Amino acid sequence: MKKIYCYTLITSLIIFVSFTLFANDTTTDLSQGNTEEISVEDTLEYGIEGEVVALLKELSIHISPDMFVKLDKRYQSAMLDSTKTAFAQYYARCETIPQSTLDYLYADAQDEYIDQNLKKALYYTIAHHGSIREGNLLLKALDADNEILKKTAADALTKCKDQAIVEPILKRLEISDTSDDMFLESDLKSNLILTLGELGSDQASPYLRSVLEESTSEKAVIMYTMYALAKIGDHQSIHLIDEKLNSSEPRIQEYAAYAMSTFKSPDALPVLKKMLLHNNAKVRIYACQGLVLNQDHSTMDILIYKFKKDPANEVRKEALISMIHMGSAGLAEIKKLHEIKKFSGYYLGVIGQAVSKEPTAENVAFAIELYHEADKAGKEMLAKTIATSQSNVVDPFISLLLDSENYLLRLGGIKAVKLIKDSTLWPRIQSLADSDPVPSVRNNAKRMLDIHS
Repeated sequence: MKKIYCYTLITSLIIFVSFTLFANDTTTDLSQGNTEEISVEDTLEYGIEGEVVALLKELSIHISPDMFVKLDKRYQSAMLDSTKTAFAQYYARCETIPQSTLDYLYADAQDEYIDQNLKKALYYTIAHHGSIREGNLLLKALDADNEILKKTAADALTKCKDQAIVEPILKRLEISDTSDDMFLESDLKSNLILTLGELGSDQASPYLRSVLEESTSEKAVIMYTMYALAKIGDHQSIHLIDEKLNSSEPRIQEYAAYAMSTFKSPDALPVLKKMLLHNNAKVRIYACQGLVLNQDHSTMDILIYKFKKDPANEVRKEALISMIHMGSAGLAEIKKLHEIKKFSGYYLGVIGQAVSKEPTAENVAFAIELYHEADKAGKEMLAKTIATSQSNVVDPFISLLLDSENYLLRLGGIKAVKLIKDSTLWPRIQSLADSDPVPSVRNNAKRMLDIHS
């Protein structure tokens, strides 16, 4: 009896601590006298560099042009390389930055004497926001002497969005294949191939197919090539990727499976169904995802079987997620399963993950039904997972958290609203900031409003 009691107590503590971390309770210590909230502008103007770095970790990636002016001024006056690095990392997270900001970051990235960690951060930032100018700088860095910066430049190139960089990359790959002096190591070559895939250029397909046809291609290069062909959507490569499912290398099997899971085509369906019987569990997981992409409802029975009986827990989990993503047909099957046997807290969390990833109105409504009938632990599992969504379709669910008697759920709801683009719930956050009975909830609400403004 004591063992059962201890186990229950420990489980409750774990759930409480986990959700406390999730809620990110940043209560001001009133005993220290720091009861006033400081504005973002004040921190940028008067804060020491450590305070500015802390601010950048919380600052929204959707800010006004005027705010960029203030940020740029503080970047350029920073005395510590670590502070500038934090700025570069923040800019890399932003959806867009002004051209003037990009220009001075590009200039700093060319500085031979700049701190290495700062240069690495700048590489990612200029790749994300730049064009052919920035892409060529990164390609040039592949021939530098510094191995760390070479690898960083190759990885950063995968963030480029300008199609104009495709031709220079293909030329560099072809030179590497024919010249010992300009040879690229496997990891650098793989990243260039990955970049071609991320750019989705048909122009790269013939070269990439030739890599799969070449028997001497290295393992990593083969894996990234299949990924790139899948990103491009090159249906002519389906048979080549199918062959790699029979590889003796599990990683090649898994990359082939991932690639197949991304093809939305009748040509892929026979391969995906075959993958459900593969001995590698990750291959079966990708098969589920590929069937969802193709919305093949004829496989619903096998997905139910995989959820109930597959020997791998991760496959059972993926089968449940797949049924949710199958739309009304899949949701109807899940409701039948739930009526027969109520889902555990773990599977409520799985459902929450699926709803967060694809928050249709129907899925959110189902999550709300589950929330109302769930116990405390089940509510927290649903809250933790759905609150990671960035879609305002989940607003009705997050509204439940903001109304909760559990202040930790209200804190989680506040944090969730910050992530949601165009949320309708900001007036609710204002209400919590004005009148919530718990100081930590009021303070967090005020802080979110300050960051959002």
